[in-house]
Amino acid sequence: MRIQIRDIVDVRGAVSVLTLALGIAAGTAQPYPIAVTADHPIAYWRLQETSGTIAHDIAGSHNGSFTNVVLGQPGYITSAEIGRASCSERV
Repeated sequence: MRIQIRDIVDVRGAVSVLTLALGIAAGTAQPYPIAVTADHPIAYWRLQETSGTIAHDIAGSHNGSFTNVVLGQPGYITSAEIGRASCSERV
């Protein structure tokens, strides 16, 4: 798959095109949290808490806090849908 981002203008006004080549190996799909933590983020909040006021950082020590929220609600996308997600070649 190739993704092209056209007309990138830098601070000098120069215009360029960025082309990315992506490869997907069959049978190597990982659950989303494993893929995220494999990139060694500074912080990663799953936001799966069902009670309390602490948003736990599973990548480091950057816990956050919840204020005026209702915890334990369904998310925007389910774990099953993540595996079916796709992207367009146009960005």
